Amino acid sequence: MDDAQFVYLVATDLTEQKRTQDELRRARDELEIRVEERTAELAKSEQRWATTLASIGDAVIATDVEGRITFMNAVAEALTGWRLAEASTKPITEVFNIINEYTRRKLITLLAGCSKKGWLPVLPTTRFL
Repeated sequence: MDDAQFVYLVATDLTEQKRTQDELRRARDELEIRVEERTAELAKSEQRWATTLASIGDAVIATDVEGRITFMNAVAEALTGWRLAEASTKPITEVFNIINEYTRRKLITLLAGCSKKGWLPVLPTTRFL
């Protein structure tokens, strides 16, 4: 029996594994398509938003949650003397300084508090520096 040879054969059914891989591939492809569609929709929405804010006749300044400037329209640029490219990511209190017309005091505290809430006050008794 020294000359005897043995052959071992192991067979595995890969049908279920292949089916699962195909399903995962299809799901991934569908997800990628949906992400592309949503990204395109978001880009359109952002463009409409930017166009609307840029065309408003009042100064518009937007900030992130930390109060850093993310957007200024042309009126805000003219009013503050800052270009968006220069002001972008700077704290709003550095770019947009307001003082009380009567007391001549800066309203930095009010401005900082409002920017944390995501809005800026409209104060008729103020002049911009």
